[in-house]
Amino acid sequence: MTYFAYLKDRSPIHVLYISEFGYDGDLLNGKLLPFLKERNSPGLITRCEREPNEFRDAQRHNDRGYCCVGFGTK
Repeated sequence: MTYFAYLKDRSPIHVLYISEFGYDGDLLNGKLLPFLKERNSPGLITRCEREPNEFRDAQRHNDRGYCCVGFGTK
C-alpha cells in the first residue's frame, strides 16, 4: 500500500527491522535517524502503533491508522 510513496527509494527497510517493537533494539537512543539518513531514506510510513518512539512527535497520521514522518523536516 505504501510502496508508491517513495518510488525513488530502491531499498526500503521494513519497520520491524528498525523499530524497538520489532527486531532491532540496537538502534535506540538516537541511533535510528542517523542510520536511516545514512541510507538516504526519505521518510517512514507505517501503522501508527508501529511508529518508532523516536519519531512520535514528528508524525502525521490519517484516519485509517497510518502515520508518516518525512526526514527532511525532522
